[in-house]
Amino acid sequence: MTQKRITKQQMKEDHFVTAVFRAREWAEVNLNTILIAAGALVVVAVAIWFFIGQSSRKSQDSYDLLGRAEVEMRNNQAQVAVIDFQKVIADYGGTPAAKHAALKLANLYFATNDYEKAEQAFRKYADEYAIDEISRLSALEGIAASLSALGKYQDAAKQYLEVARKDTASATYEGDLLGAVSNAIKANDQAIAKEAFGYLQKKGATSERFRMAKILMIEKGFLTYDKGEYN
Repeated sequence: MTQKRITKQQMKEDHFVTAVFRAREWAEVNLNTILIAAGALVVVAVAIWFFIGQSSRKSQDSYDLLGRAEVEMRNNQAQVAVIDFQKVIADYGGTPAAKHAALKLANLYFATNDYEKAEQAFRKYADEYAIDEISRLSALEGIAASLSALGKYQDAAKQYLEVARKDTASATYEGDLLGAVSNAIKANDQAIAKEAFGYLQKKGATSERFRMAKILMIEKGFLTYDKGEYN
């Protein structure tokens, strides 16, 4: 009796059947592992979705409270605005809204003549909340202005001079130098006054701030008056 030849098609089918059975056996043995892995992926996906949702809600809530504080500030409800700015910082620390609130709080303290708290708030913003270098320099100027308002003229002069040195290309550079000169004069600190005045002179001897600084220096006796100095 002759043996029947196995065709290539039959061989392929046999291989396929064998592979299916092996896959089924592997799945039965590893079913728990598969289910656990699938479950873990679902948990991770849900956790990510929840985190994104929570972050979005937190961000929206922080800006809602910040907006409310700004409205209160514009409506001259300073005390209420202070509370809400503080709440944004305390409850939403690290968020962009908290950073904006920190600077607005410092400015509000200054605007309401609470210079001691203003100085502290400006320092805190510069050290912990600064969004960028420009806003940090603005906070440093706020420190100087607060010190001047508190009558700490020498400290204010040093602070203004330090800020000016940090960014000589700043639009407020000449104003900071004038602040240094005027506060140094009040503190009778000739060295700081002359240093700041020297920077102003190099910047532009024809500028209005240079002219104002020169008048202050002459009136104080830190510069010699010659005919035409006030022209």
